[in-house]
Amino acid sequence: MTNILVEAWRHSDWIGKADLIILLILSIYSWAIIIEKYLLYKKTEKGNRVFLKNYYNGKISNIKYSVWGQIFSKSLKEKQNINPNPEKILNLLKRISREEFYSFERGMSFLILTAAVSPFLGLLGTVWGLLLSFHAIGMTGSASMSVVASGVGEALISTVAGLVVAIPAAAGHNLFNEKLRLLQKEGEDILESFYLFLK
Repeated sequence: MTNILVEAWRHSDWIGKADLIILLILSIYSWAIIIEKYLLYKKTEKGNRVFLKNYYNGKISNIKYSVWGQIFSKSLKEKQNINPNPEKILNLLKRISREEFYSFERGMSFLILTAAVSPFLGLLGTVWGLLLSFHAIGMTGSASMSVVASGVGEALISTVAGLVVAIPAAAGHNLFNEKLRLLQKEGEDILESFYLFLK
């Protein structure tokens, strides 16, 4: 596999190389987002368990990695700066919730964009590689199986690269999107409880 990748890179022109470099950048950034989101959800799930256990036992605790703890403590603090009435408290909770959930939503659009674009970038590299391969065959007049197979094999590397980049990005987006949906669903009852407490 390494030899195929090296040969594909060596025989690519600047367009083919640029295509592979773009896919590499998309892959690195996608994996950075996936790892960051994995660690964020892991810490948040642990923090939420600790905060909710304390909260339902009547203890007010500010847990750093609990989204509910952050929403509650910030709402409690900002409540002192407003003339509290039910509507203002509800708007306060909604605003702080949006701010806290932003860190969970950040980067998700890039993952879905990568999942959508990468296969097309791979296809572009493949078509361009095939074009160069057939052009070279036409110029040399040699259409032996080894020449054709070599050119086609090197061109198809771009398609493989596109899929290798797209699949983790799509899987990561779907996984974290579902986790966010469940977290927001869980929050409906919790935020109602905060509202009743702050009111």
